[in-house]
Amino acid sequence: MKRSIFTLMSIFTLLVMFNACKKDDDKNTNGIEGTWKSTKSVYYSKLNGVKEGKDEVDLHDNENYNILTLKEGKYTVKEYYEGKMEDEDNGTYTYSNGKLIVDGEATLTVTISGNTLVLVSENPDSENEKRVYGSEEHYIRN
Repeated sequence: MKRSIFTLMSIFTLLVMFNACKKDDDKNTNGIEGTWKSTKSVYYSKLNGVKEGKDEVDLHDNENYNILTLKEGKYTVKEYYEGKMEDEDNGTYTYSNGKLIVDGEATLTVTISGNTLVLVSENPDSENEKRVYGSEEHYIRN
């Protein structure tokens, strides 16, 4: 009798632990989907694959920021200026292997670390094929 009670308690404990882990997985805290608030923008250029400098623009504060929402293949970007929403953009995206394709056109490289999201865009210089201009948009999970 003691053995069967111990066995039942062990099974019950495993089920509770498994169910708790499943609930954590459902939150998808490491996934790209969710709502993100901008923190800064970084602009740079590369020549022959080597960064030549960067300009960090920290215009994002409690009054000026973007809210990016990614959910089920659709995105919304709301731009706030002096605390008021000034613009909104909507569209579609696909995400695979660290690449975010926006509206079937722009491809962004994605890095997610904890509650931080960085979207990187690089575009070739039309006059110098060895030069690339890039930008990094930094977000935190909102």
